[in-house]
Formats: sequence, structure tokens, C-alpha cells
Amino acid sequence: MATSLIVPTLDREERFDSREYYLRVKRKFFVTLAAATIWGMLLHPVLTGQRDPVLGWLLLFLAVVVGLAVFRNERVHSGLTIVAWALFLASVVGFGLQYGG
Repeated sequence: MATSLIVPTLDREERFDSREYYLRVKRKFFVTLAAATIWGMLLHPVLTGQRDPVLGWLLLFLAVVVGLAVFRNERVHSGLTIVAWALFLASVVGFGLQYGG
């Protein structure tokens, strides 16, 4: 869902500026990603009756995604993007280790 916001429709006649496009759609993309994260956090307890095992990671990820939606500073964006990927990797590894993977 969020990815459909970042894939541009290209016209061969028109010059494409990826930086300008990113700055134009980033807020919609990160708000959609935040909404999907919240939905996932709420869905797990409903389906399993248990607390999400990676809830802590998801809350950190949500904070970073909200920051990416709010802040316009390019350096802040670069830093938060690296943090978001690091959190994603850490949550995947942590989840795998928790379940003996």
C-alpha cells in the first residue's frame, strides 16, 4: 500500500527528479507506513490473544516513522532512515532468535 505512493508514473517526455518526487510524497508514504505499523501492533493481540513479541521494536520503529513523516531536514531524514533500517534488521534477528531460528 505505502509502496504504491513512492512508485512514480513516468512520462517519457518529462524529466524526472527523484529527489523532488521523494520530498513531495514522503509524508503520505510515512503516514501510511505508520498506520500499517499501528494496525499490525493491534492485530497481533486480537488474533493470538497475546502481546506482540516484537512490540518494543515496533514502538521504536513507529517513533522513527512518525519522525520521518514530520521532519523536513535532509540530515535528520538520512539519519532516521538508517535508524529505521537498523531497527527493522534488529527486530527480524531478535524475533528469529526468540523463537530459536
